[in-house]
Amino acid sequence: MAVLPVIDHQVLKTLKDYSSPDEDLIKILLTDYKSTYSQVVTQLTIDFKNKNLTAFSDQAHALKSISSALGMARVQSLCESLEETTSFTDVMPAQLQQLPFLICEALDELSLLKPS
Repeated sequence: MAVLPVIDHQVLKTLKDYSSPDEDLIKILLTDYKSTYSQVVTQLTIDFKNKNLTAFSDQAHALKSISSALGMARVQSLCESLEETTSFTDVMPAQLQQLPFLICEALDELSLLKPS
């Protein structure tokens, strides 16, 4: 099984292509991501503890979507796995604990990018 990159740079290239001098889509999405991801991760944990599978799946989908838009391949993959779950398992607490670390890893790599 191939190891996913932290950031899919092809996604970022596409975002840059769609950006204009007045509107940097990466910056806009990243600002939105930074302002919401911790709330979503917290809500995922609450939904897991409350065994609310529908809300859990919805939150995982939301985080997967914006992570995908920013090319955060490992975060997207984990969120996709969480979203597609049909029942809560013993493995999920470990996955939920891993999520903030993967997000920080991706945000760190994105912060190293040179502005276009």
